[in-house]
Amino acid sequence: MNEKNILNEKERENSGLDTQLRFNYQADWAITYLLERLINEEDFVIFVEYHEDIICSNSANLNENIEFEFYQIKTTEKNFTLDNLCNFETGGNSILGKMILGVENKIFKNNVKKLCLLTISDINFKEKIKISGEKKFFSKLEKDEVSKILDNLQKELKEVDPIYQNILCFQKSNLPFQSSQTTAKGKILEFIEEKYGEIKSNIPSIYRALWDDLKLKYEFKIPYEKWDECVKKRGLQSEEVKKIIAMNIAIDLSETFKNFLEIYIDKTSTNTLLTPIKINLINEYHTYLLVNRSPEILNYLNNIRKIISSNLDLDDLNSIQLEINKLDVIINQSVQLKEFNRMKIVATYEVLNKAYEQFQ
Repeated sequence: MNEKNILNEKERENSGLDTQLRFNYQADWAITYLLERLINEEDFVIFVEYHEDIICSNSANLNENIEFEFYQIKTTEKNFTLDNLCNFETGGNSILGKMILGVENKIFKNNVKKLCLLTISDINFKEKIKISGEKKFFSKLEKDEVSKILDNLQKELKEVDPIYQNILCFQKSNLPFQSSQTTAKGKILEFIEEKYGEIKSNIPSIYRALWDDLKLKYEFKIPYEKWDECVKKRGLQSEEVKKIIAMNIAIDLSETFKNFLEIYIDKTSTNTLLTPIKINLINEYHTYLLVNRSPEILNYLNNIRKIISSNLDLDDLNSIQLEINKLDVIINQSVQLKEFNRMKIVATYEVLNKAYEQFQ
């Protein structure tokens, strides 16, 4: 893929917003949000401080139907009202005006499906937005509120595209500002328990890996002409998140299959001290397969599994090893599973799993 980066547009000014405390909250909120996407099996790419505080796309693959959600995050304790949302001074812009200008006349404008003001405080419309996680789209406000906001925006911006009536959104954050890190870690634990039940997990490591990745991507503040490069260096993808989680949880192999693997590895290895290490790596890969059920990975697995002989003879260990070596070469030619294939782990698992299933 070699598409031009749809987000490679001039950004609106964000002077004074780059404080560490502000980033900390943005990153913690992004972590809780991506967990919501994962629990619903939704693909995503999260960008921090890129055109808006948080942007989320629904795909890592650029196409004309790609969708973006833009979130401007406000961490002030002061409640918002219709008046202070629309207030602007000569030469400046209102909160809503700035949000619209961040999208207006950009090539990605029609791909933005949600332009959201996310606050830690209440939003005092006639029907208050005061419950954590509660949201309301602009079009669902009272008619007189819609009219007043539109009148103010037209005075400020001269012209307001009707598209914004469908995508502007107001939402109260479900993440407390003062305890955002603790709450984010708690959300990770809730996600693990809901998704996989009671398993061994390293919540601090998952949190730190996600937070560090967002911080690293946030610091790559240079233009990217190509979309793929932008996604890789500026965004945190759902596939990356799944790998981080898989590396920090343990969904154990069945005891019988584990014993089967151990015996084979011992019989074919010149150093049996490596057997526990290999079993541990195989367990990591096994966990990743259970965590990542994306169509891309499933299709790749289906293709490489077709390469494995359907008549594996467990009495002929040499032929089994040749099958592993053959698959190992193919796996190392692609990026999908290469990082799990240390010491031919992926190839060993896939070939022996197929052999094992012959007797099930």
